[in-house]
Amino acid sequence: MFKNTLIPFALAVTVALAAHANDEDDLLSLYDEEDLITIATGTQKQVRFAPSVATVITAQNIQDLGARSLSEVLESVPGIHVGDALLFDDDLISIRGIQTSNNPQVLVLIDGVEVRHLFTAARPAGFRMPLANVHRIEIIRGPGSAVHGADAFAGVINIITRNGAHIDGAQVGIRYGSFNTQDIWLQTGRAQDQVDWAFSHEYSRTNGDHERQFTVNAPAFGSGDFRSEYEIYNTQLKAEIADWRFRLHNWKLNNGGNGPGGAQVPDPQGTVNSDYYQLDIGHSKQLQDTLNLDVRAGYHRGETKIENMLFPAGFYPVDNEGNPFGVVGGPAFVNFANGIIGNPDGVAKVFDIDVALLSTKFSNHVIRVGAGYVNEDVDTGERKNFGPGVLDTSTNPSQTVPAAPVDISDTQFVFVEDVDREAYHISVQDEWRLSNDWELTWGVRFDEFNDVGSTVNPRLALVWAVDYNLTTKFLYGRAFRAPSFTELFSKNNPSQLGNRNLEPETIDTFEASLNYQINHGMTLLANTFYYQIDDLIDFVPSASVLQAQNAIDQEGYGVELNFSWKISEALALHSNAAIQKLKNKDSNQDIADVPRQQLFAGLQWRPDRSLHLGGELHWIGERKRASGDPRADADEYMVFNLSARKSLANSGLQIGAAVKNLFDEDGVEPAEFGVLYASSDYPI
Repeated sequence: MFKNTLIPFALAVTVALAAHANDEDDLLSLYDEEDLITIATGTQKQVRFAPSVATVITAQNIQDLGARSLSEVLESVPGIHVGDALLFDDDLISIRGIQTSNNPQVLVLIDGVEVRHLFTAARPAGFRMPLANVHRIEIIRGPGSAVHGADAFAGVINIITRNGAHIDGAQVGIRYGSFNTQDIWLQTGRAQDQVDWAFSHEYSRTNGDHERQFTVNAPAFGSGDFRSEYEIYNTQLKAEIADWRFRLHNWKLNNGGNGPGGAQVPDPQGTVNSDYYQLDIGHSKQLQDTLNLDVRAGYHRGETKIENMLFPAGFYPVDNEGNPFGVVGGPAFVNFANGIIGNPDGVAKVFDIDVALLSTKFSNHVIRVGAGYVNEDVDTGERKNFGPGVLDTSTNPSQTVPAAPVDISDTQFVFVEDVDREAYHISVQDEWRLSNDWELTWGVRFDEFNDVGSTVNPRLALVWAVDYNLTTKFLYGRAFRAPSFTELFSKNNPSQLGNRNLEPETIDTFEASLNYQINHGMTLLANTFYYQIDDLIDFVPSASVLQAQNAIDQEGYGVELNFSWKISEALALHSNAAIQKLKNKDSNQDIADVPRQQLFAGLQWRPDRSLHLGGELHWIGERKRASGDPRADADEYMVFNLSARKSLANSGLQIGAAVKNLFDEDGVEPAEFGVLYASSDYPI
């Protein structure tokens, strides 16, 4: 995603001071396929032997890209594109064309622990992850429910943060760029004997790009900003003491922009506020020479407060229940002098515990048995000037709009009543080395929910080391996703209505992968995939609102290519491409709003150990429209980025600069088609 810094010659400057400069042995880090990955199996595996289509991106790769956000990093991975979600200026992470309005199909982890907004089952509202404290990012494209459970549907992203050994002293940094964008960070940590501790605090803010204007299909609502301002605090303390692990993390968003507005109408005053805490404690113990136990318990608390002016001041048709554009009697035309206001909030609390036993007792087998329990609890609140309990004819016969929003928290009129969910799971997995060249990984996980039933998700993977420089994989996996609380229970809401009759989403995926080390400096990776999705949940137009439905049975297949070439000791090329075909199995129509082709190429030049210059090209292909959408297909676009970084000898000081969208490309991300939508799409 290229928003926020994407105006002509947007410029950022970075200065970092470290107690110990990072002198990498490898002058050009080329997404090293020998990096270890844990999220594929729950155990450490080399990427090329992992039973998944996986990518590892290191801190060095992030620096070479000149990236300051997770979305910029993900754009460099084949088959992943980041657009604009329907709400809250959230990133819409599309993996192999799997995406819906709230984007809950991608599981994001921090240090192996999921980061999730219980209302939508996606990331916390307005979530952006600063990157200064990131050591590496592990990415799986494809299902992960056999290991990670419900939301590992389209893929899994694990953000691994720095520990004391990585920091080894103290580091501070500052960055300034266009739109008054500012980043400041402080990190300190040490590793000594059996103790490793690290502390990180990051501050990030921007005024947003006010030239990102969009126009609503209803002329009465005109044009306005795509609101992208934010102020973020990201703080973490973690420690490892012998066999114990502790982590306390807080991510906080103040006065974030609400993107296209709560009802896809420009909102000049709406804000998004999120405050998300994670406390995790883990313990590992070797029970026998061939048996290890790992236990992790966590408590997470997320508080969200949204302020929305859904529609500007004016007269609106209101039904007998007080809902604008409603269908229950009426309508009466009511004057909303301060606009139509809906301010939902809520507190979500999660307690979870996971236990895993890892056995190597049997020759050529690594057996992992896991079990876990989770309790999720949501307390909601809301203030608004419309709807049942505020403007319905039984409560307010004259349907006179109150001067200030009315607090309807803890009543039946709130957008989602207080709700909770319990679930437990058990899983088993066997990594079976059939011979020196063949390894079979099989596994299955059973999940039981107290509200949506149970599910069984198997996996099967065969990895063949054909030669010392050639590895192939043949993969099958099944995943599911339970409906979120918003999808099930949202009500009294002109933006989105829930549906208690929803079925869980399911996906079956088949993949084949090839990793060919052509020579010492040249690598080719090729993947092909086919999947079938049943009962994909999305919010679709129903009467005058969007309502959650099991709307789509989707079929997709495609090819992903990745080519890396270390041209010389100082120069390297990393490139990838993805081609995919996606269709609705029922209507046989193309899936809307996702690119069928995309291309990335990055050239990295390091003439000496102290200087790095880099450039990237991102090309996103044409995106089709939904059936009935009158707009022309969203055009392709191409973006060029440049970055430079200089380390000053023996000082620990590093200076950098970056230019995003060098040639000021006027690309757009498709705005979702609905009752109201952006006829002009959303500028990048």
